[in-house]
Amino acid sequence: MAGWRRRRQTPEQAFSDEVAQLVPQLVATQRVDQHDDFSLHITMAGGEVVVMFLQNIFAEASKLEGDPRAERIRRAVLAMNPPARPVTWAEAAPKVLPAVRAASTAAAYTAGSIVPIRSVLVPLVFRLLALDEEHSLSFVTEEDVTAWAVEAAAVEARAGDNLRHGGAEVAMNPRRRVDRGARARRLRLVLADHAGRARPDRRSAR
Repeated sequence: MAGWRRRRQTPEQAFSDEVAQLVPQLVATQRVDQHDDFSLHITMAGGEVVVMFLQNIFAEASKLEGDPRAERIRRAVLAMNPPARPVTWAEAAPKVLPAVRAASTAAAYTAGSIVPIRSVLVPLVFRLLALDEEHSLSFVTEEDVTAWAVEAAAVEARAGDNLRHGGAEVAMNPRRRVDRGARARRLRLVLADHAGRARPDRRSAR
């Protein structure tokens, strides 16, 4: 990382610096580490490590200026603050959706005993089970299904049902601004999963 400071920074490096400095202002953290794969590894106040991949938000922010750009980055950072996990399957069921991730990204969500439920969609692409919250996504883990006393197959089936019915139902707080654009982007990702089920032999264009 020190080499970044000695050489002229690329736009990506400058953006990584910008976001890394913003994170502690918005989220309670112990530390923020910048990585060469254009990601931030954020150690939350409670010790949990959250990986923030910057490619997508960089592309979106590059098309904006002024307050809209600042607000988009702020929302992305706030989405890294993990919401409380659903305590029961009844609470979690309306929020689960299938999600498609590259193998490298899926592996990044595995840390110690935290193992997301996942299955191979096509080579190097995994299908995970997402918990779709109002401003963020997290992924269902083996620990979750044990706590909910439910089989992973039942969670996957409910995720498919939610997708077919237009996405998960998310509790609305009228005092919080809903990022409908972000929810639409997430829905496009899970629709890719639906297409993958119909055409499992088709190579991903991503």
